[in-house]
Amino acid sequence: MTRVIRDIIEDGGISFDVAVRPSMQVAGNPNNAVLPAWREAERLFIPMLPWDDHASWDQILQEREKVTWTFGEPLRQLAPDSGAYLNEADTSEPDWKTAFYGEN
Repeated sequence: MTRVIRDIIEDGGISFDVAVRPSMQVAGNPNNAVLPAWREAERLFIPMLPWDDHASWDQILQEREKVTWTFGEPLRQLAPDSGAYLNEADTSEPDWKTAFYGEN
């Protein structure tokens, strides 16, 4: 994880890391479409790039690809059974149905 974070930072990215620990005692186990991995998650980690209000559409698409593949793929390899937090999800997430909803 440290190497992946270092690679993201060295490639111009930034990250947002939040410690979370949901519990069945607090939230219960409602019958909803929440990604099952979120019921036992310990962190929310989001790689991103600084936003440039003056970037061209081509630059924006290149940046999106960088976040999705250059930053995202090593994270998916580190935690293949995790997924994406839907409210902060990458709209280009490969296999998005599984990443967003798991078996739901």
